[in-house]
Amino acid sequence: MERSFLLRWRSVVFLIFLAFFVFFWPCISGYARQIRLSFEKIPEVVGEQNLSLSAMRKRLASARTDVYRAGSVFLPSISVGAFYERSHNYPMKSFSDNDGYYIEVSQLLFSAKDFVGYKQAKIAYASKEASYDSLFQELVFRARRLLLNAVVTRKYINAIKVNLALAREYQAVVMERFAKGQASEYDKLRAEEEVQLLSYRLTKATAMLTDLLNNLKVVLGVDKEDTLVISDSLDYVGYNLDLDTLKRLLYTNSPHLRGKRLYKALAGMEKKKAAFSFWPKIFLSFRDEADKLMPFATSRQEYDHYSVFRVNISLPIFEGGRRFADLHKAEVELAAREDEYNEYRRQLESDLVSAYTDCLAYAREVRASKKGLERAKRLYDIVFDRYKSGLASYIDLLDARAVRFNAEVNYLSSLQDYYGALFRIERIIGMDVKQGE
Repeated sequence: MERSFLLRWRSVVFLIFLAFFVFFWPCISGYARQIRLSFEKIPEVVGEQNLSLSAMRKRLASARTDVYRAGSVFLPSISVGAFYERSHNYPMKSFSDNDGYYIEVSQLLFSAKDFVGYKQAKIAYASKEASYDSLFQELVFRARRLLLNAVVTRKYINAIKVNLALAREYQAVVMERFAKGQASEYDKLRAEEEVQLLSYRLTKATAMLTDLLNNLKVVLGVDKEDTLVISDSLDYVGYNLDLDTLKRLLYTNSPHLRGKRLYKALAGMEKKKAAFSFWPKIFLSFRDEADKLMPFATSRQEYDHYSVFRVNISLPIFEGGRRFADLHKAEVELAAREDEYNEYRRQLESDLVSAYTDCLAYAREVRASKKGLERAKRLYDIVFDRYKSGLASYIDLLDARAVRFNAEVNYLSSLQDYYGALFRIERIIGMDVKQGE
């Protein structure tokens, strides 16, 4: 009876511990997620996880408040107040103490400089938006390039595994023929050396894949404990790319070029602001006030209201040449930014043409290397069957395997170059090429 009771309590304790481990341990130790990643999903993951983009979004909110602040000068300013004054031997005042209250309203009717400042704040906000989009495109490009390298490396690992399996199969055949006296000691040692060499390549490629995935986590902004689940799917997909269409997308959609264009526009607004500093400002103000006492107002009752309505025109005449210096500085800055914009535009055009040319060349290389890989596989199967039958030499088999392995590497390399050029085009134009077809 006591033994049965102890077994029950042990079962209860075990179930409590198991429930704690299942439900609460992930909250304490940190929950490691599995993130399924593809080239199409990278923009979503980067936008949600990357902390640099999160900081940029906060700066965008700050720039939005600058726009509201610049536009607030065109709204009326309303204030109310109360006062108390004590006078001592003040001329024309027969009283020493006085108090009252007032309401004051002022409205800016005309100020060209403040209007330009409001437009400048809106352009500054648009410029920060372009900077955000530019950073987003740069991070997506870096993440896709790292993912591409990781997928290619994984395919390279698979190719090494296949060749390693073939090498071990060949080693078994050599050992069998060596036991029968049909293979030499050299054949045996060479087969062992080939297995060791491929094993070393496999270890090195696996370490490279780990480094690529860690770097990819940094760019994506995910935790290092998270697991990236990527597929080995990487096939050639051709796109109907037109250089004129890509150039049009560069001018209309590229956040990099839009940011430089807005940066130049900011200098233009600064020049206009400096020029409009010579223009007058017109204010309208109204003040309604009431106090207990007022000199020379014998018929006035206590706290009677009196109002003042005023139109104020302010025209600057001379400030020591400061406005002329500001205007000259703004003109020089605008000219410099125009040169920077034109140089950057030419550089982007050159990069786009280079990436477009590379993409077309690598597409032809992918198609050719894929056919070469199919031929190399058929060649190896034929030579291996002939070697097992004693109709082909050891050198023939090594050559066939080397041709097959090199064909696989060339195909993967051409795929990597093709998609790398494609991602460069997308980074320059600021959108996926499938959307611009």
